[in-house]
Amino acid sequence: MNYLLLNSDEFLEFARPISAKVVHIGGIALPEPSPLLEELQKIMDHNYRSGVVYISFGSIASTKEMPRKFRRAIFNVARAFAMYTFIWKVDDDDDDVESVSNLYTFTWRLAHRNLRCFVSHAGLNSVLELTTSGKPAILVPLFADQFRYKNPLLF
Repeated sequence: MNYLLLNSDEFLEFARPISAKVVHIGGIALPEPSPLLEELQKIMDHNYRSGVVYISFGSIASTKEMPRKFRRAIFNVARAFAMYTFIWKVDDDDDDVESVSNLYTFTWRLAHRNLRCFVSHAGLNSVLELTTSGKPAILVPLFADQFRYKNPLLF
């Protein structure tokens, strides 16, 4: 028998007729949570009252290439919401990050209990990780299929 395996979740797809030979396996490639870097673990554990907001726009959208206006908005939001701690996933070579007392830059993932919100580009892997973690999100699609993947998550 032949089957088609789709790296998507049927509840994130738009309603459409499909063959009985289509099997949704979305999330199958998500890695098991691994221990956080020690510095990141301290930040997450220390902020148990107000929590942490995680910002990531995936691996394709370079933070170094982001328009200055967009970057400034992230810094301004972090300053405006000083009661929260922000973690922004940036490129390894991105050294143009303003000093904001409650904004940290790392490369990371979603699973910590003190995470309060995930700001994402709505790429498939981020959406699958988001639905697995059950965290609230602010989705900012940048291009391609990201606009499509954000729609089923709106309520």
